[in-house]
Amino acid sequence: MSRINCNQLAADIHANSLKHGWWEDKPSTEHFLTLVVCELAEAVEADRKNKWAHIPNPIPAGTWCSPQIFHTGNVHFLSNFEARIKDTVEDELADAAIRLLDIAGAYNYDFSKPFAGNYNSMVSIEKSFTENIGNIMECVLCRTLTTYHRIACSLVQIKWLAEQLGIDLTWHIRHKMLYNASRPYKHGKAY
Repeated sequence: MSRINCNQLAADIHANSLKHGWWEDKPSTEHFLTLVVCELAEAVEADRKNKWAHIPNPIPAGTWCSPQIFHTGNVHFLSNFEARIKDTVEDELADAAIRLLDIAGAYNYDFSKPFAGNYNSMVSIEKSFTENIGNIMECVLCRTLTTYHRIACSLVQIKWLAEQLGIDLTWHIRHKMLYNASRPYKHGKAY
């Protein structure tokens, strides 16, 4: 996620989240952090079902997922997204990051400032996927950290896990944002 401006991304995600009603009743931060844990649990379920998108990095020109073809102007964007990306491990990790960035956007957190703490040992190539997800969940739920630090720590861990798995998290976040913009109010859910 270093290739993108996290502050701008958080603002964009939060604007879409407001438009889709997610902050309608002013839910608590803990409400949203619990939804992050749900997205991480969905990533585990996707892995258990061997449901991966396997988007090549870099993406070869002319393939279904290349920028020339896979964009919202293409009438097949939504159906391709739903058939090939939705509910995969990559998609669920992007969802978790999007939820975290939504909270950051709501509170105008500034990611250009360094945050204290050494979180290098939480996600590791030596650990299983489920152990790594468990460690990220631990960071999300750690009430001894400030909310900012919980979000920043969790985003760093998701980014590192994605890198270890060869996932272009930025690509998945951007395309999920495009997909989410087309969805109905609260994506048809109660919360």
